[in-house]
Amino acid sequence: MLILAHLGLMKTGTTTIQSTLRRNAGVLKGRVAVATCDEPTAAVRRYGQRLVQKGRRDAEAGLRDALAGLRAVLERDGAPVAVISDETLYCRLVYSETGDLFDWTRRALPLVARAFEGHELRFVFYVREPEAWTRSAWRQMVKRARCTLDFDAWRRGIPFDPAWRERFAEVRAVAGAPVEILDMDREAEDGRLGAGLLRLAGLDAPDLDRIVWSEPRNVAMPGGAVEFMRSVNASSLPIRTVLAISDLVEASSHHFVHEPLRTADDGGVTLNDPPLPPKALTHGSEGGISRVRIAPQARIGRNEDAGERDGRWSR
Repeated sequence: MLILAHLGLMKTGTTTIQSTLRRNAGVLKGRVAVATCDEPTAAVRRYGQRLVQKGRRDAEAGLRDALAGLRAVLERDGAPVAVISDETLYCRLVYSETGDLFDWTRRALPLVARAFEGHELRFVFYVREPEAWTRSAWRQMVKRARCTLDFDAWRRGIPFDPAWRERFAEVRAVAGAPVEILDMDREAEDGRLGAGLLRLAGLDAPDLDRIVWSEPRNVAMPGGAVEFMRSVNASSLPIRTVLAISDLVEASSHHFVHEPLRTADDGGVTLNDPPLPPKALTHGSEGGISRVRIAPQARIGRNEDAGERDGRWSR
């Protein structure tokens, strides 16, 4: 069996690619088995992040068993090709006190390679223009990892230079299997994000014409929403509440300005308003329901698209 392990990079259209794989199950059935970031990979992700990103050695046996379970699922399918697609299989951050994205990749790939010995394994990563990737990754950290730093401060903390050729040369040296690098920007321009992965899986041009391609998913939140989430992240709210707010903000992102605005003393408008002070947010429980209150004066900026029509403000 040929196994394609599509493991990132994060913020390179992975959610869109996974959506395409799932919605075309009928086209792929019997030819390509698919395991995306849901039940088939959940246990691997749980133990992989504990061992690789968090450095918890007690997760090693759990990861080994989870990978063996995933292998058994793919083998039972019986298809000649399998695609594993999960950009959070072993980490969900760009960097932390235990290392960074490429440290963790160099640690994880040999473990995956050993788990699939006896099959033809290839690792697949998408990359994109470095500056766009860096800014998108920061927004993801604000959205899902409780980051409170502004972009410049967060970028200064990145321990690696996003020069993809050099970074993946280091990965290839230890991976234990071939590593394929694909261009997200090129495929996105064609409206067929994931086409390179499916070509590696053996699909030809007529096959690709039958694929129903998904629209972009998990797109970046507008600047006003990001600044609001920085304020939420800096509050004392419990993490479950923070993540619930993040989901709500993402679903309502059209109510937020593209860039946060504030009125200057001279009546002009200044970009990049600082985030709300933590005291603007209060948290409590009423009737068993968790509630978050936002002080009335805690405005981030007016949504020029929606606000001019109905006077709504993003908060």
